[in-house]
Amino acid sequence: MRILVVDDNSNSLQSLCLVLKDLGHEPVGLQDPLQALGAARRDFYPLIITDIRMPGMDGLSLLSAIKSDPGTKNSDVVLITGHGDMTTAVEALRKGAYDYLNKPINARELSAVVDRSAEHQALLIENHELRNN
Repeated sequence: MRILVVDDNSNSLQSLCLVLKDLGHEPVGLQDPLQALGAARRDFYPLIITDIRMPGMDGLSLLSAIKSDPGTKNSDVVLITGHGDMTTAVEALRKGAYDYLNKPINARELSAVVDRSAEHQALLIENHELRNN
């Protein structure tokens, strides 16, 4: 699955992309959330994984922009943070996040979230095809 990964920390970004690649996915990593939003608008990414704390545009703002755009609203968005708290997690889920993970990212948890997202995307496609027939 093509996955857009957004994190301003280059080490975290590279590590996350490496794990996703090892899991058999096609990660595209970007450090700038505004560039990531542009990329998501140009090409569909079934899953977008983004850090919450970033300069310029934080992950919650990126989530809101993705969910409010008709061309990107069907992407699953997973938020990650090294400064997690329950209030932020609840806010993210209320704004439409598919899931929320704390850093350091556990590879098994990440794999499970990606697998669930892939199943969710397959259901969206199936439901779309059923409605159009």
